[in-house]
Amino acid sequence: MMRVEVAAIYRAAEHMRIAAGDVMEDFALETAEQMKENAMARTPVDTGDMQKNWRVSKTGEHSALVENPTRYASFVEYGRRNRFGGRFVPGQKFMTGAMIETEEQLPKLVEHRMKAFLGGVFG
Repeated sequence: MMRVEVAAIYRAAEHMRIAAGDVMEDFALETAEQMKENAMARTPVDTGDMQKNWRVSKTGEHSALVENPTRYASFVEYGRRNRFGGRFVPGQKFMTGAMIETEEQLPKLVEHRMKAFLGGVFG
């Protein structure tokens, strides 16, 4: 005769569901922190204000925001018209580059996070 305690399986499944939610929330913040680091490394430095103003904040369940509130950050990223003579000064695409770099790093971030998750669930 074989017996399986269904309650134990249910508890294990519930533990995995809760742990998976925590992993996803942590992963969103971890990915945002990685993107912030990539952006900081690529940010052009004149006074250093723009480089030190990067921040990460949680914006909802399983989501985070990477931002730079420096007034002129978008002009440096996307370009602008020079007020003297009106010629266009091209953007430096530091955040665009950081997003591409972070996307390339995602497989390693996922692998690291999954190993930690599975190790925690299965001991």
